[in-house]
Amino acid sequence: MFDPSSPTTHVGDYRTHEAEFLNAAEAAAYLHMELSTLYKYTSLRLVPHYKRSGKLLFDVKELATWLRRGRRDVIDEHSAINHMTTNRKRGTK
Repeated sequence: MFDPSSPTTHVGDYRTHEAEFLNAAEAAAYLHMELSTLYKYTSLRLVPHYKRSGKLLFDVKELATWLRRGRRDVIDEHSAINHMTTNRKRGTK
């Protein structure tokens, strides 16, 4: 299993000083998602990946960048309440 805090990581059958690529199972664990969700995201080309010899590979740095792009800005409590009250679906109380 991929351990980002470990300086030496096993990736597939190879032992590298710093893992650059993960297989699908390792990438799913890194992203904290189900393997089936990762496969769906790759088929929709939502997550960066490579395919070599029929195997999916994921660059750790690209996955980290992809995660950061999904970051939501933090808003203060007053703005959050205002957002919630002005963006309610019609017909709800």
